[in-house]
Amino acid sequence: MDQYFKNLAEIEKRHIEMCQFFGIDKNDECMEKSEDFFKIFVNFVKQVEAAIPKGKKKKATGGKPVANNAKPGPGGVNPLMAELMAKQAEKGMRKD
Repeated sequence: MDQYFKNLAEIEKRHIEMCQFFGIDKNDECMEKSEDFFKIFVNFVKQVEAAIPKGKKKKATGGKPVANNAKPGPGGVNPLMAELMAKQAEKGMRKD
């Protein structure tokens, strides 16, 4: 039980140090209640998220991704992929 009270005292001490670090007034409720203290950060994060501009959603490519802007060749296979498949077949790495 003594260890519990030592830990509690240490936590209270650190809480006071954190409040002083962030410049919270000694008479503020945040000094007494850690819930109010953490609400400051929750509100801060919400404000930051609201300030970040929303990005445009990327449209789906509608199928297989095409590398290096190469257009699909005959049979709908990307030429770069077809070249890779041919090299793998030459080396016996491909198991078709």
